[in-house]
Formats: sequence, C-alpha cells, structure tokens
Amino acid sequence: MSILRDLFLSSDGNRGWLRSLTYFLPIALITLLSHRDIFTGTKPATGTAHPEQSINMAMNAAYCGKPSLWSSRYSPQVFLTTRPDLMSAPLRNVIAAMAGSVDAYCQTANEPVVVSENSLFWLTRLALWQNVHLTADQLGDFLGAIRIAMVLVFGFALLRTGSSVLFTLAAVIIGAGILRSLGVRDSIYPFVTCMPLMAAGLYGMAMSSPAIRRGGVWSALFALAMGIVTAFCASMRTTHLYMLGAMFLIYLAMLFTGRDRARATPAVVKGLTAAAASFVVGYVAYLSVFIYPLRISDNPNVSNYVYHTFMHQVVLGLAVPDNAFAKSQGVAWDDMVGFGIAKKMDPKVTYYGPTYEGALLKFYTGLWRDHPREMLGVYALKMRSNGDEVFLSAAGVGERYYIPRIFGETMHKITNGFAIMAIVIAAFLAAMWRYLKTGRTRVLVIGMVALAALTSMGEGFLTYSIFVGIYYSIVLYFMFFLAFVLIQAAIDAAAAKASSR
Repeated sequence: MSILRDLFLSSDGNRGWLRSLTYFLPIALITLLSHRDIFTGTKPATGTAHPEQSINMAMNAAYCGKPSLWSSRYSPQVFLTTRPDLMSAPLRNVIAAMAGSVDAYCQTANEPVVVSENSLFWLTRLALWQNVHLTADQLGDFLGAIRIAMVLVFGFALLRTGSSVLFTLAAVIIGAGILRSLGVRDSIYPFVTCMPLMAAGLYGMAMSSPAIRRGGVWSALFALAMGIVTAFCASMRTTHLYMLGAMFLIYLAMLFTGRDRARATPAVVKGLTAAAASFVVGYVAYLSVFIYPLRISDNPNVSNYVYHTFMHQVVLGLAVPDNAFAKSQGVAWDDMVGFGIAKKMDPKVTYYGPTYEGALLKFYTGLWRDHPREMLGVYALKMRSNGDEVFLSAAGVGERYYIPRIFGETMHKITNGFAIMAIVIAAFLAAMWRYLKTGRTRVLVIGMVALAALTSMGEGFLTYSIFVGIYYSIVLYFMFFLAFVLIQAAIDAAAAKASSR
C-alpha cells in the first residue's frame, strides 16, 4: 500500500535517500533508454557564432597550444557543417582535411580572441583532454550526457522531496523531450533547460537535509559548491547569473525561516553569513581559475568581455517585435546595427570594446529622455508578445507523448504575454506561500522552477520578445511542469478527501 501511495500521491515530508534511490533507478533507466538519441548517434554540426568560437578555440588549445588565438582563415566548426561525413572522424583529421595539416592550420591561428560565456569552451577542452582523438559525434554525445544527467539530478530531487513517482517520471520525460526538440547538441542552448532544473533540485535536496538546514560546516560547504555551480552556469549563459543568484537568495531566506521563525539570533545570523560568504568564495574561485585568465588586458583592440554584453541585447531588442519606432531610430535585431549605433555615440568605440556598452547605454537613456511615450508603447508591445507562442511549442512537444494538441492550441488562443507573465508570477508566489505555511520541500522546488521561468520571461521582455525555443526553453518546460503540479494537487486533494470519510 505504501508503494502505491508513493506511485500516485505526494508525500507530506521528505523521503529517505534509499527509498528515493529505489524509485529513481527505473525512472532513470526509462528516460535513458527512451531518449538515448540525446547522448548517442549523430547530429549536424552547429555553425552559429558562439559554438563556432568556443569549439574552435578549444581545438586551438588542444592541438596548437593556443587557447587565446583564433584563425581568421579557417573554422573547423563551420567546415564540419559542410562535411557531415567527417562527424565521425577525429577532430584532428577534420582540421587536416580542411587546412592540409594540423601544423598548417595552427600557423594561421594568430588573432587574439576572448571567449565569452565560455563554459562550452571548457567542457570541450575537458572532452579533448580525456580523448585527444575525439570526434564531433563524441563531443555531442559528451555534452548530451551532461545535460541528461542534470535533468536526472532534478528528478532525484523531486523524489527525495516527496513528489510522487509518476509525477517525477512525467517531469523528467518532458525535460528530456524538450532537450530532444531543440535539435542541437554542440551548443549552449540545450543547457538553458537543464541548468536551472539541476540548481532547483540541488537546493531542494539541501533543504531536505537536516545537517545543511542546521547551518554550520555542511551549510557552508553546500553554499561553496553552489557558488561554483552558479559561476559555471552563468559562464554558459550570462542571464543564469541572475536566475541562480535569485535562487540562492530564496534558499537563504527559506533557510532562515526554517531555523528560527521568531528572530535573528546570533547563531542564525552567523550561519547565514557563513553560507553567503562561502557562496561568494566559490563563485569568485571559479572566475579566478576559469574566467579571468582568458582576458587579454594588454590589447585594447580585443574584446575582453567574458560574459554576454547586456546593453547590446537591450538596444537591439527594441526592434523585437517589429515596430515603427525602432525603425525610425535605425534599430534592428542585427549585431552590426548595434555596432553602428555605438559608433554614432562614440566614434572611437570598437566592437565589444571597453566603451561599447557605455555608448549603447547612452543611446538607450537618450531614447527614454527624448521619446518616453514611444518607449512605453514599445515595451507594452514587447510584454504582449513575450512568450506568446510558448503554448504552440508545448503542443508540438506534447504531441510526441500523446498529449492532444488542442490543449496547447487553446491556451495559445486565450493568452498573451501579459497572461503568461501573470501565470508564472502567481505560480511563484503561491509556491513560496505554500512552503512557508507547510514547510514541504517539494513545494520549494516548484517555486524555484517558477523563479527560473520568471527570470527567463524577464530576459525575453528586455531583449528578444518573441518566444524562441532555444532561448526560453525553461519557460516551455515550466508550462508542462505547472500542468503536472495542478494535476498532482487535484489527485492529492481527492485522495485526502476520500481518506477523511
């Protein structure tokens, strides 16, 4: 009877580690077998700018000993997009097929470059360090395996914090399904789904551990680890700094309410301060080892941004969706348009140079100063369009799992960006309120996932305000997840009512 309850119903408290592991193993096996194409087989190489830079520079480090020098003549990653027959050949052979020999290629790698959002660069270097004869297919398998592992960490956390087995299975399968639907492997974008899920799961497991909740050494060590995790995720996609940073602040706040609801005693303050300091130490340690050494401080003509610039996206985002005011100001979603605007503000500016962001900020604030009504109109349009087609994407993904398209298509017809944002905010606030009232850790995990979706919606509002799966896949995931939460809540309520009779 206990197993049947765990299968269909949520637990009032946390499950034991062994019991959670027992349920987790078949879920992991089902997910890995049914979605093995995520981490096996072949997919075409991605030729977009970020994976091209990250993977090329990792190859330059491995084969040429030049981790900061770029070949302006050759691009192995772009070459692979034209030669799918070489996906199963060692990357060293790909370079030789392209340039004649590895040595000939390395001689052309003489242009200084700093990799921004460089976690993909470091993961590729790790894969090459493990296997110098790595193929492009094997790199894709390696990256896919890391992503599916992140989703499975989230699944284990759901079980540990009291979610039902079927709820967990559905949550993990949909996560894997969204990874599959993105259709790329050698890119940062599939990580957009699984990194916040992994972080939410880790915080849930931490709050389910009495040793961590009590504060002290274990709490500080966990915070140190999460500082490192946050730095890694933020170096994969810059907006995850705000997302995972907000998760850590929520974790600290909930840790406080759990330890002492009455007042901030010296012991509580000391424990929270130690956790916050440890988080910062972990974050800075990662930057010091993996980020700061990549900068080329003595070359003013080289972009030293190790993160994705902010004002560049905000200014170009004024043109999305299409509107007359952005056109009148010469704004379009094009990198070179951003550079042109910056040049107008500062003729000496270089692309992504040290004054680039300041020049764009000057342009942006000038628009608000001179055209406040038009800017408000643009942002009203952006909010209305923000995430607008997420339910159509959900219909496409759900159809593969026998979920009728009519649900997603109907939601698309009756919602817009304002409604979607309201849904996400309401879900986050309801989860936080419910956690404070009941102390059930699984509800905190739900709140963390809602927070990730809310942050992603905020990114969309400020930048590219039309739903694109590779950018905002965590929002897509949340729509499924929220539906599962509501269905599970209805089942739990019906069971509680039946048992009280």
